[in-house]
Amino acid sequence: MKFSNGLALFIIYLQVDRAIEIDARVINEETASYDEDSVFIQQDNSSHELIVSWSSLVGPGISSYYGLHNYDESILHILKELLDMFWNFVVTAIRCVKDGIDFKPGRLSDTFFTIYNRNTPDGWKVTNLTELSKYFDKSKKTKVITHGWTSKGLLADCAEIRDAYLETHDYNVIVYDWYAIGGDCDYIGKVLPRMEEVGAYYAKFLEYLVENLGADPKDIHLIGHSLGAHVIGFAGRRLKNGKKLGRITGLDPAGPGFDYFRTQSSGEFLNANDAEFVDAIHTGLQYPPHWFGFGSNRIAAHADFYPNGGACQPECVIDNCASIFGLICNHGVSYKLFVRSIRDENQYIARKCSDLPTDGYIETTFDFEGNCEGDQVPMGESTPSDTRGVYYLETY
Repeated sequence: MKFSNGLALFIIYLQVDRAIEIDARVINEETASYDEDSVFIQQDNSSHELIVSWSSLVGPGISSYYGLHNYDESILHILKELLDMFWNFVVTAIRCVKDGIDFKPGRLSDTFFTIYNRNTPDGWKVTNLTELSKYFDKSKKTKVITHGWTSKGLLADCAEIRDAYLETHDYNVIVYDWYAIGGDCDYIGKVLPRMEEVGAYYAKFLEYLVENLGADPKDIHLIGHSLGAHVIGFAGRRLKNGKKLGRITGLDPAGPGFDYFRTQSSGEFLNANDAEFVDAIHTGLQYPPHWFGFGSNRIAAHADFYPNGGACQPECVIDNCASIFGLICNHGVSYKLFVRSIRDENQYIARKCSDLPTDGYIETTFDFEGNCEGDQVPMGESTPSDTRGVYYLETY
């Protein structure tokens, strides 16, 4: 079944203003508040869900919900996944066109951390570091989650990971929202030049956890999607006195500005020196015929995983994998797979590859099936910290 890109974009364009201006009262007239900059409704101070209904776009048969683990082959479920993944991107793109890239970049102090745990499932926004000790338990492991370009801490690339951890583990779960800077539509000119600055700010927060609250850096695990993967790389390498975090996980680390369109301001990419163990899940490699993708083709971590070859993901094939719809969908599959691995630690078993390219880049033309018959390890949350090399697996 061919999904028409043009028709879909036309429908979304016609409906986006109505979706953006959706009346909060349809959800909860008394407790909900609408944030005009985010396309989600925040209930009280917590909101664990995106509230824009897909019925406002494509009819009541497709609704937006999260935590779907056992996918059937329904075309509606696959379409829902694809729509979820590119929704925020499309809304941002349309706003950029309509407003003439009229984004007012914020200060670092406008970015913020929110901590969640089983005692505080609705989260507490860190407004005063001296109060953080009431919510942070140094005896528990800490997961810090970071979103990508134009996303936010309450959107799916953070919220789904957060919820999976809260449901399955007794951890400190912290979300870093840097939309005040990363929401700027000028990716190359305004966002990339501030990456190191954002990473340094992030590192100061981590230093406070270690120096003031007694956290063991080995118990801190940073997870970042897309450009957020490079943010956490900057943060990891900016820790003082030779300290290293226990683990960093990059979920389809961004390619633009790092693999190509590279600028001096982009600095270093996520790499194996950023933590004791660095792993990456690649799902959005540059894809033919135009060789563009939102993910990085670079082999950069201690362990690099390439589900389904790292490019054309099975749940994105409702559309051409090389179209804008397919590319966005491929890029988002990385965090979907990671979420599922939290709930089922042995769901994705990968095999080690040999005869790797000498230039340090994996292309979609690499013969994964012929070269990946080595040792098996789980991909995702339960990947052992001594895992090294490039790994391939099929997810369906």
